[in-house]
Amino acid sequence: MSSSVPASCRGRPARGVAAWKRSTGKGATIAIIDTGIDIDHEEFRTQGKIVAPRDATGGVVDPGNPRPRFGNESHGTACAGVACAGGTKGAAGVAPGARLMPIRLMSGLGSQGEADAFAWAADNGADVISCSWGPNDGDWWDPTDPAHRAFVPLPDSTRLAIEYALTSGRGSKGCVICWA
Repeated sequence: MSSSVPASCRGRPARGVAAWKRSTGKGATIAIIDTGIDIDHEEFRTQGKIVAPRDATGGVVDPGNPRPRFGNESHGTACAGVACAGGTKGAAGVAPGARLMPIRLMSGLGSQGEADAFAWAADNGADVISCSWGPNDGDWWDPTDPAHRAFVPLPDSTRLAIEYALTSGRGSKGCVICWA
């Protein structure tokens, strides 16, 4: 475990249910940038749950449709569920009261679509941008894997879009951006 994680947090569960005593995320919008997101899933069907859906993948016919296109695109739906599944059928996310901004991104790292996804989220009201993807980071079980310490530079377009979201999102308060 990384030494940057406080000892008090290492190996502890998220305790999302306990957090609901403080907030369920009501009023917040969480952008999930990932593979396709099944916006028809029963946990995302409540009125007003889905906002500003987008497919940031280059060359798509329907940029307003973030749904999976291929059988291997279940990761985005799972990530959205962990973040903000509504709990209507028993699967509640950490912030079940939050709105979901589903952004499908299949263009790959360093693509213009990657940069466009961050700008879209910031311009359309995301409070939090969640990204559970990135460059190859090696074998998770091998602490000596050199890929864990590899530096992978961001393309200028992506770096600038992230900086834009960090400074201009949420009415110039900046979006919170998280990576798994």
